[in-house]
Amino acid sequence: MTPGAAGQFVIFGALVAGITVLGGCVAPNQSEIQRSASPSARFIVTAQPAGTIDERLFGQLLERASWGEPGPEHALVPGTRRMMPEALDLLRGMRVTLMRYPGGTDADFVDWHNAIDYVPGRAGTTRPVSHGRDRGEITNEFGLNEYFQLRDKLRCETALVVNFRNAFMRVKTLEEAARDAAGLVAYTNAVVGAKLPPGMADWPAIRAKNGSVAPFGVKLFQLGNETWFYSDKPLQNPQSGIATREELVEWYVKCIVTFADRMREIDPTIELIMDGPQPEGDSTIKSAALDSRVRQRVQYLTVHYYSPGPAKQLSRDQIAISPENVSDDELWNAWVSMPGGFTPDGMNNGIEKHSRIISKMGYRAACTEWNWNGFGIDELTAGRAFRPAMAKALGAAGFLHGLMRDRYGVAIATQSMLLGSCWDIAAVRVDPTGRTPPYYLPQGQPTALYSRHHGHTLLKTVPEDVPVFSQPIRSGWGAPAQTVAIVDALATADDGSIFLHVLNRKYAGDVSVEFDLSALPPLKSSGVVHRLLPPAISNGQAEKSCRTVSESFDVVGNIVRLLLPPQSINVYVLQIRRP
Repeated sequence: MTPGAAGQFVIFGALVAGITVLGGCVAPNQSEIQRSASPSARFIVTAQPAGTIDERLFGQLLERASWGEPGPEHALVPGTRRMMPEALDLLRGMRVTLMRYPGGTDADFVDWHNAIDYVPGRAGTTRPVSHGRDRGEITNEFGLNEYFQLRDKLRCETALVVNFRNAFMRVKTLEEAARDAAGLVAYTNAVVGAKLPPGMADWPAIRAKNGSVAPFGVKLFQLGNETWFYSDKPLQNPQSGIATREELVEWYVKCIVTFADRMREIDPTIELIMDGPQPEGDSTIKSAALDSRVRQRVQYLTVHYYSPGPAKQLSRDQIAISPENVSDDELWNAWVSMPGGFTPDGMNNGIEKHSRIISKMGYRAACTEWNWNGFGIDELTAGRAFRPAMAKALGAAGFLHGLMRDRYGVAIATQSMLLGSCWDIAAVRVDPTGRTPPYYLPQGQPTALYSRHHGHTLLKTVPEDVPVFSQPIRSGWGAPAQTVAIVDALATADDGSIFLHVLNRKYAGDVSVEFDLSALPPLKSSGVVHRLLPPAISNGQAEKSCRTVSESFDVVGNIVRLLLPPQSINVYVLQIRRP
């Protein structure tokens, strides 16, 4: 079976001087207006602002993992600490706005001192190998200074993860572990000659010796990574000295407070991220986050959101089913509907079930890891009518829609992961041997597209008569959804332009969509659409990357009718006409 058979408007500043195209070129006068056809879906775009789009939603995690994905370590020119030029070009094309480093789980197991040169008591530029989560080895050839050199080339912000587990699990004393974190702040943010706490190495001078006299100016630090996996473990260890839940919460709070105070002693302007609670029930993390001492020190709570994970674990109505009993249609519909939750009208709302709780607790919401990350999908799709590349891209794009339209506001998101050679979740894939040139994987391409083409004001958009489907299949961690819209759309505005972000989840068949923009000022008579489409076929095989196409189209008035190709991710850019 072939899948998918089934108020006053403020002009937002000056007009955009030019259109940035993500790949391809602009083809002239490709009109999409279908005046004779009745639209299959309709959206009313109002003049009412519904929120703001934080640039940091389009961030990436630059992870080094000791258990199978060295990430940037495999993207270096052999024998050097320099990034492959071809990989660097693709990274620039991502338009990363925030880059989180160095993990990931390993951040809670490694020592940041191993990632720099000229550490007191260690020989010169020799960097020891680090041992991560399962004692796996990871080199430090791509260390802190290499990270900041890349950051400056990409012109993005920084979020660094500090080792929190050493303190909480008493691998080190709390003061020693907090001093390590404060030392990292001193290395990145303190000026040369700054007065540092007694006993701390002169990290700014060491940074200068490593080639950067000026501070790196890091604003965001995250206290540990996925602490929910070990936050209850002291209760299970008779040697921990913690016997009750109350004692455990107090210890968690003490660790957070001590880290925050020691780090802000170096730089009082930094902002802190800690892990957020799960929506269901109480937890050590939730109780700690509700403590007034933590509220005074931490600005963001974060969640992580991946789907489908183990994609071959399939069920319907909570009953396990074998892959041969799942049709192509059902599998496609499941995969384009994850990750993220859904509104009653079928629009993706991302992490809203989490952000609602986080907002009520008095914090800003972050999502410092997320992606479409199916395991075992090649085996699952063998012999089927479709390949999963565009399903991954549509799933990732839908989640971005959810982050952008979240009613409670998501301030930070970093997709996992930016650069890799092994895991099929990287935005940019590299071959450490250099035989295959670097290329984009489909999950990262929508983030690059939206980072380049979006407004900073979200406009209230009302869907009408949008066709939907029910998605009853659980694939791995991806939950069923009662109502999923075939067309998911939202509108943003900025600098005299309107951006219509539109997904067509259908496997086969165009969809005609009407946007009523009559509440907005008159539009210019032409616009540009930037699309992601299924990979091209070469020698009978699908390419690894989605196709990128940009073309102009005609606009007649403020009722805009568009024809969406199947399996497409589209950003339509329309400009306000000046009087």
